[in-house]
This record gives sequence, C-alpha cells and structure tokens, in this order.
Amino acid sequence: MVQIEKILDEAIRRDASDIHLIYGMKPKLRIIRDLVDVSDTEVLTEEDMTEIYDYFIRGNIERDKVFDETRKIDMSYEYANLRFRVNISLVDDIPLLTLRLIKTKLPPYESLRNTRSCEKYNKSTTRFNTSNR
Repeated sequence: MVQIEKILDEAIRRDASDIHLIYGMKPKLRIIRDLVDVSDTEVLTEEDMTEIYDYFIRGNIERDKVFDETRKIDMSYEYANLRFRVNISLVDDIPLLTLRLIKTKLPPYESLRNTRSCEKYNKSTTRFNTSNR
C-alpha cells in the first residue's frame, strides 16, 4: 500500500518542485534539477498506480468521466495548506502521475541559476517599442 501523505510530506520538507509517480519505478522528487527517490519506498506496481489514481480522484464522478473520455486529467489538489497541480495520464493503460507543488512565495532571482545570457537579457534596458505602430 502506497502512503501518499508520506510522499507529499517528504516533497514539502525537501522543497521538491515535482513528484513523479510512474509504474515500475520508485516515487521520485525533482529537487533543483535532480530526480531523487523518495525515502523508504518500493517500486510502484500496477495496483499501486490504480490506488494512487483513486486517492486523487476520490470518487469524483465528473473527474473520472473526463479521464475516461480523454485518458488524461489536469487538476489541483490541496494538502497541508499547500496546492499541487496534478497531471494524470495513461501509459499502456496504467495511470502515470506528475504533481507540481505550487509555491506561494517566489524564490530570489539569484537562486534560479540562470545562465549569463539570461541574466544579461533580463537586465537589459532594451524594451519592445510598440508606440510607432
């Protein structure tokens, strides 16, 4: 049995941007740019993936209907006073989930590790001039 709350708690504690739940792999967190396994978890089975799908859909007939018709769904989910964007799709008829933690506070620009060219572009005084149209 997959402990979804444990995965969500670890993602929050480790400041992960994404959670990847994929059949045949251990749950993964994206931390900065690296994918790392969630601590003390097992490889996800087909049954685990169905259980995880049920956890997020929670008997919502409309969401389940949309998923049945389109084979994908994009929704929000609230946990521990935080919001997650949840994408569910199918791969070989097995649910695959990606969750993104929606930050309420933006990180400082310097922490984003932009390349010099991006920094130069962002600090440039050149702006698009639309007044001559």
